[in-house]
Amino acid sequence: MKIKATVKLMKDQTKNLKAFADITLDESFVVKGFKVMSGSKGLFVSMPSQKLTKEKDGKQYEDTAFPITAGFRKQLIETIIAEYEKKANAETSDYEPAKPEKSESSESEIDNIPF
Repeated sequence: MKIKATVKLMKDQTKNLKAFADITLDESFVVKGFKVMSGSKGLFVSMPSQKLTKEKDGKQYEDTAFPITAGFRKQLIETIIAEYEKKANAETSDYEPAKPEKSESSESEIDNIPF
């Protein structure tokens, strides 16, 4: 099965929620609402979920879509994490620090500054 992930990065990458992701299965079916999260053991993918109207067994949220087999779960998570890392790395490599503007003064004037 071919899985394509689309990732939308959060602006603040210092928090636990890093991105939202959607997947397309075999160019035929879309599942939205995955989350790329940062935990104590590294990045992980949270499945799409919805809030329950009444707490069920102490749970407030219930997954609405999830893989049944371990093999598909692994493929799904690897695809989403790979797309997240690709997009996060591309965004940081596009970053260029601000360069100081050239002033009208010559370099020799700058060298003569008394401090």
